[in-house]
Amino acid sequence: MSDAQSANVINEYLSTRGVELPKELNVEEVITRFKKTANPANLQNGRLSEYLAQRVLISSAQRYSAIAPVNAPAPPILEPNDFEGVFANSVQVKYKNSSKLLANMVGMKGIKKFLGDLEARSKVEKMRKKAGLPSTSPITTFHMIFEGPPGTGKTSIAGLVAKILNGLGILRTGQLVVARREDLVASYVGQTAPRTAAVIRSALGGVLFIDEAYHLSMDDRDWFSSEVIVTLLNMMETHRGDLVVILAGYKKEMDNFLDSNPGLRSRFSNIVMFDSFTPTELRDIGTTMFKEVGYEVTPEANNVLETITKELPQHSNGNARDVRNIVQQAILNHSQRLQNKEDATKEELSNLVPEDFKDVGKDKQDWGRWIL
Repeated sequence: MSDAQSANVINEYLSTRGVELPKELNVEEVITRFKKTANPANLQNGRLSEYLAQRVLISSAQRYSAIAPVNAPAPPILEPNDFEGVFANSVQVKYKNSSKLLANMVGMKGIKKFLGDLEARSKVEKMRKKAGLPSTSPITTFHMIFEGPPGTGKTSIAGLVAKILNGLGILRTGQLVVARREDLVASYVGQTAPRTAAVIRSALGGVLFIDEAYHLSMDDRDWFSSEVIVTLLNMMETHRGDLVVILAGYKKEMDNFLDSNPGLRSRFSNIVMFDSFTPTELRDIGTTMFKEVGYEVTPEANNVLETITKELPQHSNGNARDVRNIVQQAILNHSQRLQNKEDATKEELSNLVPEDFKDVGKDKQDWGRWIL
């Protein structure tokens, strides 16, 4: 398949999802550059095209989620920088010590323990190999279930897990491919298996993360979802050692989903719980978000922020996504407060005071009307 044909495949893949490419972008040049510098598994032809299309959608989502409220619709037109994000995300960073990587992350007790156990297992496996003992790989599985409500960091942690497993030598490339039911299920019987297989192949060497996996029910009337499950289980076995699958969703729904098929329960023995964040953890997440973009919360404002987060669990179930909205609204208030003060000092431009948190969190209906 030529680069021009690959470009057409990418265009078609994106257009079916209501997304347009920027007119000034030469997709053929992007494909040529990707093959030379960032192809994580030497993908070819249609596999490379679909992988690139998926990665640019993820790159776009990451860019947009950082500047837009949670419920705002995704942008219909990509930006050239979204393709640069593909190259950045394809650079494989070796993470050999997950404790250092996760040290500054708020909460995450379950995943921190799991990754610590994983490191210990990997270290002892290398010691056994050096001593001439057989590998435990044939009886070891790294497929996982992430159970917990939305906004608790499951997708972000899946990306870190991919890089850590790559750093430990368990995965050869460590890329993350995110999918939902609509990415796997086709419109007609017989088309779902090939579509699912294509997504799985794009994740080989890394992690396939299926969010809200319980929507792939094993109801006898849902032939499409059944095709997905059968294809997934078969390819997990075929590519054992070259693929890690993470299924995510609410605990109750995921438990019912796993019980619906014996093949699922037996292949996903690693279950990691993601608990709702406490008000203190939500406050800490908020201050971290502020610091990442050059803002400091004064002690007085920090008290106000903590008060706001104490009210959040009543309607958000400890959801960190609402904290992002709080951060955005406080920064907007700060901008409105200083917009006419041309002699504002560097300290004033970076410090958030209690006034900037006025009415934050009380009226959410207008949060989707602005972007940073």
